[in-house]
Amino acid sequence: MNIIQHQVIDFVRTTPVPHSNYRLYLDSVKSWLYEINEEGTKYELLSELIKHFKQEMDEKVENTLRPDKSMEIDQYKVLIFRLNDELNGIREYVSKKNFFENEKSKLDEKLDEILCQLQTLKNGQEIIYEDLTKELNEMKEFYFLNKKTWKELLIGKLFSMVNSGVISLTVSQKIVNIINDEYANLIDQI
Repeated sequence: MNIIQHQVIDFVRTTPVPHSNYRLYLDSVKSWLYEINEEGTKYELLSELIKHFKQEMDEKVENTLRPDKSMEIDQYKVLIFRLNDELNGIREYVSKKNFFENEKSKLDEKLDEILCQLQTLKNGQEIIYEDLTKELNEMKEFYFLNKKTWKELLIGKLFSMVNSGVISLTVSQKIVNIINDEYANLIDQI
């Protein structure tokens, strides 16, 4: 769990949702976000909050006999709609240096693609495969960083693995090429 997820969990825990008055809750959300200076961080917090409420709503739907008649589920829908509206308002101010949800999904797919291709390494080189898998999966937790910092972290991890002999320079370059296929020049060639 990263810092954004912790912040959202703390906020949800300390600020219960008054289902009868979602506007009051939206005011609380706006006050909470007002304390944050960075628009990208606000965007991440709000995205995570929406994700949290979608999960809660899905659980309610599963445990309700007639979800189409549930006032509580309707309130969740309205709250999520309003939070999405707030998110869209923030999005236009977010720097292009930060990751958006669709970019995160695409990078997740690319990292998973790399892991699938490296599955062939697993036979006979299980330690290397597990180290690399751990490092690449860990990168999925750092999208709250801006693109430049995320890129530098990935390059640092790759450099460290090449330097310690965990992977070869060729494997490192293949990883960079796979990611750059989707995001041209996100990572300059190593």
